Amino acid sequence: MWDSRRIRLLSACVIVLWALAQNSTPLAEAPGELVIADPVAGNLRYVPAGAFTQGSPESEPCRGGGETQFVHSLSRGLLVMETEVTRQMWAALKAVQPDLPDDPTDLSAGAGPDHPVQNVNWHEMLLFANLLSVERGLAACYYLDEGFTTLLTANNYLTSPVYCDWLADGFRLPSEGEWEYACRAGSTGAFSVEEPNYGLGTCQTGTPEPALAALDSVAWWLGNAGWGTHLAGTKAANPWNLRDVHGNVWELCWDWSETYPAGTQADYYGPETGVFRVARGNGWYAYAADYCRSAARGYFFPTERGFHVGFRLVRTWCTPPAIVTPPDSISIQPSGNGVLEVQATGDNLHFQWYQGLTGDTGTPVGTDSASYDTGPLTETTSFWVRVENECGLADSPAATVAILCPAPATPGLTVPAEADSGAEYGVSWSGASTGMVCEIQEADNPLFSNATVSFTLSASQAFQHVVGQPAFFYYRVRLRETCDGDEYISGWSGVAHVCVGCAATTPGDADGSGVLDILDALWLADYLAGNLEVLQPSDLDGDGAITPADLHLLLLLLSGDLKAGPPPSF
Repeated sequence: MWDSRRIRLLSACVIVLWALAQNSTPLAEAPGELVIADPVAGNLRYVPAGAFTQGSPESEPCRGGGETQFVHSLSRGLLVMETEVTRQMWAALKAVQPDLPDDPTDLSAGAGPDHPVQNVNWHEMLLFANLLSVERGLAACYYLDEGFTTLLTANNYLTSPVYCDWLADGFRLPSEGEWEYACRAGSTGAFSVEEPNYGLGTCQTGTPEPALAALDSVAWWLGNAGWGTHLAGTKAANPWNLRDVHGNVWELCWDWSETYPAGTQADYYGPETGVFRVARGNGWYAYAADYCRSAARGYFFPTERGFHVGFRLVRTWCTPPAIVTPPDSISIQPSGNGVLEVQATGDNLHFQWYQGLTGDTGTPVGTDSASYDTGPLTETTSFWVRVENECGLADSPAATVAILCPAPATPGLTVPAEADSGAEYGVSWSGASTGMVCEIQEADNPLFSNATVSFTLSASQAFQHVVGQPAFFYYRVRLRETCDGDEYISGWSGVAHVCVGCAATTPGDADGSGVLDILDALWLADYLAGNLEVLQPSDLDGDGAITPADLHLLLLLLSGDLKAGPPPSF
């Protein structure tokens, strides 16, 4: 029916398409997406890395004794055959790899070319996988030594033990955990499809009442198969577009059959030794609906054959990293922390952050995380991140963490109203912080037209001054701060006045000079404008507040229209 010349011609026609698919590194974006249509293995569907609960809950009807649940994390994505290996697939591979044994199918239980291969043992499945990998130019998975140097071939495939290179990109059997994860396709019930009629009354009979219509839609099993296998892929797919994961033929996995481990496991491949190999999915023959469950476990000797036993292959499929959202440039306050984040796709990703521009790997920072806390920064700095996995890497553009450097706020300033001659007095200010420099200016007039002394102090210091003779002084202060390599300067504070050894008693002598003159009027006007603080008696009208009325009275005094004396009463 399938002569070798026709099969070789078919293979020649599609091999170019296959090579293009291999070299293009297609990126699967969604679970169940078609990634490659292989000339032998058919449609290969994407199954992403992820974690799930393997096994069944105690409440699931007719569950098996070895199904105690545990959390299983799978770090690598897969390409999974949409259907079980068919007789046509076996013939197509044998046409180009003649060392493959003849199709072992029991023809009495399904002879069509598109029926699943059955009556095949576990060793032959591994050989089929390795020969297909060799044919495709992929790294074979099965070897006879732990160092992966002695390839499993047609000359030694019955030898034990066998070792699997899980990182190789060739074809292989799934592990038991990979099989259940792909079968469930995100579901958590007894089957990958919701079956409302499954229960204690229907789980162990081939003629359930009521009928298991949902199960029938996805599986050939005891309840609907009759005698023998059926065409592969004719039932509805599971949520990830995989067909016949329930029924038609049992599918052997890599694992030895044993009790599940406890706790959380990562990439668990079963015990190192055993007697039986695990089989999953149930077949057309003899077993009721409970064996079709996603968590149901069967087992067979590695050399055992059965007209209801077949297989499905997978490939480890590492999706290279792709940066979806690079870290954004941000601004922070001086000595503040910046948090950078990156969003990327791909399997089993690792993150390494660096300080500097993209490509500069001299200063690695942070941990293996999609976010990075810069810690306190005092100057503008750039960072970038490298996202990496087993099959590639991606570098982000550099993100800048800029320092916001607003000028310091204008400080407040106070001094004592008067001090004794020869005494030490202090000027204090508010608004300064650590790292700032305070510049103090002294003059003998409120306009600072002839400032004679400037002092520069740190924010933590106090300004103290000793004057040995009667005098009066005006003071003001401003703050300087160096931030991100630049200097920022505040505005000048208001003006403060101190009279040393010259207590003022004359009403209106606002500057405390002991002389009533036009400077007092200027002082009082500046005070009313909010520019400085009056420290000497200026409440000429005696109302308890300094107002424009006091300035008016002072001007009258200076013009001679009003005599100086005690505060008048109105």
